[in-house]
Amino acid sequence: VHRGKMLCSDQNLHGRDLASVTSPLRLVGEGGRRLVFRRNKELILISKVSTASDESFEQTIGGLFPLFPWKPSRITESLSQELNAFPLQVRAKRYAGTAFPRPSPGETCLSYTGVHDLLTVVCIKPHFPSKGGWIESFSLQRKTDAGQHFCDCLARGAFYKACTSKDRLVHWLNTAYICGLNHGSNHLTVYDFASDASALSSSETDELFGAVACALTGGNNSVCIQIYKLIHMLEALQRVSSSTHLQNVVSAKEYAHFSSNYRTLSHRAIEIATQLYAGEKLPPYDKLPYVDKLVCILLFKTLSDASLLFYLSKSDEKVQWYLTDLALKSAERVGKWAFASAANDKHREQ
Repeated sequence: VHRGKMLCSDQNLHGRDLASVTSPLRLVGEGGRRLVFRRNKELILISKVSTASDESFEQTIGGLFPLFPWKPSRITESLSQELNAFPLQVRAKRYAGTAFPRPSPGETCLSYTGVHDLLTVVCIKPHFPSKGGWIESFSLQRKTDAGQHFCDCLARGAFYKACTSKDRLVHWLNTAYICGLNHGSNHLTVYDFASDASALSSSETDELFGAVACALTGGNNSVCIQIYKLIHMLEALQRVSSSTHLQNVVSAKEYAHFSSNYRTLSHRAIEIATQLYAGEKLPPYDKLPYVDKLVCILLFKTLSDASLLFYLSKSDEKVQWYLTDLALKSAERVGKWAFASAANDKHREQ
């Protein structure tokens, strides 16, 4: 959905309060296992499925990078009814295969109130490339299984390469935006909270993407410095997280022990992320303890899937940057990644 276009009607549901009736939910974004809804000044982040969680990981990453200021909240009776009815009201083809959550009252969600102060939010999914293409093969298999279109308009990692030049970055932003409109991809999504128009005009994209590109290629400003720190972390993790390393980690006897030990892995991920942010280097793959090999893969997949949010404020016209979608991946999923990678290698051989 681009610029927060409304997707549901004002149909009254039994049990809704007045605010819900006059201001229905809008589905404004989808990222991984989460959906982002909006009502008036509030954004609501709902998980599609229940997952293991350890807030200490995201809190620690928040000490390194600016995280989007979500606040824990509880799902009310009226919100639960609305979310359960929402799939019947969605008409956008982009969400045809989406698994919508059906949460019960009292379950936790994340919320943020304050979108009335914003001119525009640009959400970018950079998709850092994996060594050996294991992330790409997993993504292809997942989309194929879901009957989704696999778009190849932009190569994985092209965003980070474009950050070296304002002109190259503006070109990437425009290409990603058009791709989203035509193919429903999630490389880039724009939320304009002042309008419900389905698309931006060319003059609006010139102004918007020019401001984002200036912030990202502006030299020593805080946004630029933080982005390059993230790139260096991803590059270091990429070297010890190849498709070959993925196969080795899954086939090792230790995998059965560590795959369900989320808290231990999360704690170690915090330590490694902090060290990399400080500029420390990782040992060669063969010198890493098994748990570090597994954690580096999880950390790489987590950071490579993170979303970058750029806020352009009405009040000061400055660009603010946040990271989001940073819940540490579960080690139980590593087996699925390895299977997709092996299947892709076999297909190439044939």
